[in-house]
Amino acid sequence: MKRQEQVQLLRFIGCSSLRRPADSVEAMALTEKVSALDADPDPQYYFDAIETIRASLATDPKRTLANAPAILGHKPTVEEALRLLKQAQDALEAPVSAMATLVANLGGEGESVALPMRCRSTGEPVEINPYNRQFEESDWAAWAVTAVEAFFARQFGSKPDFLLHGSNDAYRYPLVENAGVASAALFSDWGTGLYHSQLIACDIAARGPGQAVHLGDVYYTGRASEFRDRCVAMLQQGMLQRMPVYSLNANHEMDTNGVAYFKFLDWKLKLPQPDYATQRQQASYFCLHNQNYQIIGIDTAYSRNGRLAADTYTWLTHQLQHGRIEGKINILLSQNEPYDRLDESERDLLGTDLGALRGKIDLWFWGDEHYAALWGPRGGVPFFGSCIGHGGFPYERLSQRCDFMTPLADLIWCGTGFRMEARRDRGNNGYVWLDMKPDELTLIYIDWRGHVVDTRTFAVASGKLRMT
Repeated sequence: MKRQEQVQLLRFIGCSSLRRPADSVEAMALTEKVSALDADPDPQYYFDAIETIRASLATDPKRTLANAPAILGHKPTVEEALRLLKQAQDALEAPVSAMATLVANLGGEGESVALPMRCRSTGEPVEINPYNRQFEESDWAAWAVTAVEAFFARQFGSKPDFLLHGSNDAYRYPLVENAGVASAALFSDWGTGLYHSQLIACDIAARGPGQAVHLGDVYYTGRASEFRDRCVAMLQQGMLQRMPVYSLNANHEMDTNGVAYFKFLDWKLKLPQPDYATQRQQASYFCLHNQNYQIIGIDTAYSRNGRLAADTYTWLTHQLQHGRIEGKINILLSQNEPYDRLDESERDLLGTDLGALRGKIDLWFWGDEHYAALWGPRGGVPFFGSCIGHGGFPYERLSQRCDFMTPLADLIWCGTGFRMEARRDRGNNGYVWLDMKPDELTLIYIDWRGHVVDTRTFAVASGKLRMT
């Protein structure tokens, strides 16, 4: 009976049988017990995986922590990893209790709020249930068990080949313009499948920018089923049909070695016309350009969480230098932040990888951290920076004082609103719209209901930005 309850829990979370490469000598004991992929998940595999990872943490902690899942953050410790493994084991040993909590997280019948919300691109009604607490603090059992899958996949699996450019002119695509003006919708940390994520996709599709870019993170761990239900299903409500949609790689995608992410890129590239807009993205990094602007997306997850992907530095340098020579505004996109909002020491991406290029960047957008804010230049950070990691993750609302500050830049604005009256504890999810005129750049921060939250305008002259 207990095994059946454990299988039910694993299936509810969307788990599958854990697998290791058959040619791994240390994996043979488990490999022999793995059944077909379409079989019910076997709880014993998860218990075995937990013990295997514990043993690996004891014998080779550095290598093991290098493969830790995204939920443990940038610099996980052995203690944090062991605590996560215990949470997964606790859930599997008490599956009825864990299942009850996960079901309760979805919100009970009759709890939906009667809001007149419809998908703006399709006209279909969207159920608004503020009491859905999936991905929040009480969702620890699902986070822990999927993290075991991720830990296992990263420790013993392999990544798809990195799609490296053949020349510095590779992966450059034209910015789609309308009457000489380019526009783009940027959203990040969005892949939850929750109602606010769905409505963000609907709003972007209805407004019809020239292009849209997701800066990454499909939850929990970027598995194929999660891409299908929490990414593709949302994008097919008008976005993919109406505009090119680009997507960056991120740490949650790499929890499962980026397998589903790179398959998603390949699938999107082959979408048929005229049913879908032309999708050009071939790799996990790209440059969108016109006469006045460049939007450059980089991969900060494939090689190591929060670090520039191997062998792309020369390509990125070329794009930024080309933009400077041509007098264009260089807009950089990444999943990871160039500077931490609290700790000056968390500067690997900016200080170690891209420090020499900081003077060639005018505006940098990132996700990973869950809030919305805009910073101005200061001292050694000469660019404007904006965190937009508030797309879909149900993040904790910031205080009205915006009581955080990076020591590297000057805070201009941050979003402190709540999602809705029934959820004043959660921040207001949304995205940012870029309106790129030859002489003016406008940033419009829009929430999940389509309301404008903040607008900032920059004068563009001689390839430089100046806030007006």
